[in-house]
Amino acid sequence: MPSYQAHLSQAQHNERLLTELKASLAYKDWLVTVAFYTAIHYIEANFFNNPNIIHTEITIPTDRQGKWQHSPHVQREKLLTQYKYPQYVWKGLRSLRNESSIARYLLRPGGTKVLTDAQTHWTDEDATDFVDVDLLNIKNALGFS
Repeated sequence: MPSYQAHLSQAQHNERLLTELKASLAYKDWLVTVAFYTAIHYIEANFFNNPNIIHTEITIPTDRQGKWQHSPHVQREKLLTQYKYPQYVWKGLRSLRNESSIARYLLRPGGTKVLTDAQTHWTDEDATDFVDVDLLNIKNALGFS
């Protein structure tokens, strides 16, 4: 299980890439994907200091065969709700997750196809908002501003 510092370092590393991606907006699909994974690392760093959580993967319920009952992404969102994180943290993460899914699979949640390529799916403003609104709100709420 990665440490607090490992998650924080990875989030900061990802943010350096986000700065470059945001400056050109030539890779909006990668911008949203990197923003999503950056948010995950900030959240996991925060969880590390919560003795009730520590890390998402160790809190996922398992079935009788020891298999996870749902994905780490679902569990992370459940933990944000269960431990009363501000709702906009959950909403920002969910937005980034959904948009990242569009970038990676050209599918909306529920399986609806996206009719454009990932790069042209978002406006420049949409793309910058992934970093300047969604990710920034998550960072500020978690004390990483």
